[in-house]
Amino acid sequence: MKNFLPLAATGLLLSAGIGIAAELSDLSPTDAQNAGTAANAGFPESMSPSAVNNAARALEGMLARYLADTASTLTVSSTSNTIYSVTASQTISALEDGMVFLVEMTPTNAASATLNVSNTGAKRLRSDAVNDIAASSILEGERIAVSYDGGNDIWQVLTALAAPSGGLNNLVEDTSPQLGAALDLNGFTITEMVTGTDIQIDLTPATAAEITTGTSTTERAWTPKLVADAVEAHKAADVQIFTASGTWLKPVTASTIYIEAWGAGGSGARRGSGVHSGGGGGGGYVWFIMNASAVDATETVTIGAGGAAVTGDSTNGNAGGNSSFGTTAFVTAFGGGAAAHSASGGGGGGGATIISVGGNASGDNGGASGTLGGGAGDSGVGTSNAFGAAGGGNEDNGGQSIFGGGGGGGGSNSTGGGTGGDSVYGGGGGAGGETSGGVAGGTSTFGGDGGAGAIGNGSNGQDGSAPGGGGGGTANANSGAGARGEVRIIAF
Repeated sequence: MKNFLPLAATGLLLSAGIGIAAELSDLSPTDAQNAGTAANAGFPESMSPSAVNNAARALEGMLARYLADTASTLTVSSTSNTIYSVTASQTISALEDGMVFLVEMTPTNAASATLNVSNTGAKRLRSDAVNDIAASSILEGERIAVSYDGGNDIWQVLTALAAPSGGLNNLVEDTSPQLGAALDLNGFTITEMVTGTDIQIDLTPATAAEITTGTSTTERAWTPKLVADAVEAHKAADVQIFTASGTWLKPVTASTIYIEAWGAGGSGARRGSGVHSGGGGGGGYVWFIMNASAVDATETVTIGAGGAAVTGDSTNGNAGGNSSFGTTAFVTAFGGGAAAHSASGGGGGGGATIISVGGNASGDNGGASGTLGGGAGDSGVGTSNAFGAAGGGNEDNGGQSIFGGGGGGGGSNSTGGGTGGDSVYGGGGGAGGETSGGVAGGTSTFGGDGGAGAIGNGSNGQDGSAPGGGGGGTANANSGAGARGEVRIIAF
């Protein structure tokens, strides 16, 4: 804080023996005009030695009062954050231009604040001749120096003010800075940021999506926080899960990608007239690891649609679609086979394998598994195989699998419908319907479960669950739909 007491001038007053008026502010800068009289306790010409004592004490009192007002602190008395008042130590009958006071403020100010010194009238507190101080620019307990501006009848705040709570306003962006030479505003790309091959700058910040995907070719500015965010975004594996067809974006830092895919499940069939049909086969599962350099920056992801439910009598189910990763299909997970209807029940759909689709059931016979799976379908229990299971024949259970889809269970015209086949990674097979009781679809640890068969006439078969579960069979109601496929890509 500046000391506003003119000590050098005070020393001159004392050494010269100039007359003293009521307060220091009443003195004249012209020496000859300060000749006092004994009546005002000044130092008149030819004053008696006995009068010097009282005049000197009066001078000391003036100096102390001035010091208390300008080099010590006056505390305002206020219950308002817009109206402040203070009593000066000096005797002030009227304000004079240039008067200075050091004041401790309370409370924190609001807009349009005023200050009243020694009941001389409230005057606006301003940062300059025309601008009032902003709200919250003088904080609780803060000490400020103020000077009276007689020309504008205000108190001007001489000390630095706190930044307004709303921040800086009315700033205008300079979109064409000039540094005396060419400033390259072309910026740098996300790739250039990661590889360190460019040090240009742009005025437009990077977006959150550009930070996490690293695929934008739009040039962006980088702040230290954005750099930290980008590093954090690429410290862990990038996981993108597709439940509908779309486009995969390769992270710029990826070196290896791991792909998991499930084919869609087939739907159950519908017979009618109290005879139940078989359930749909489960979709297959496949996984693959490859170098990220082998794929493009963007790749197509296709998600197989589940076999649609059947709503008309004597209608076979629908096969599930294939799911794939890559525009050239680096990885494909195949769909499960469709169930069939017949006069005595109906076969379940075959489960897909890692290299081919599940076979569709035909009449009483279950559908074959895909290649490498559990063999051809027949009228008996579907054959189990680690890579894909066959569907069950009339009233027989679907086969079980590990990586392939479970076989669909056969339907029945009595109480002996076949259960859907289980799987560990592939989708579970849908169950066949029966006239009473009902049987469950196949379960899966990492894929979707198969739907249960219909119980009795007029009830619907249940839908399979995603990803890849087969739908349940029915009689004269809607069959269960097969569940959609799925693709997951993890980039390291």
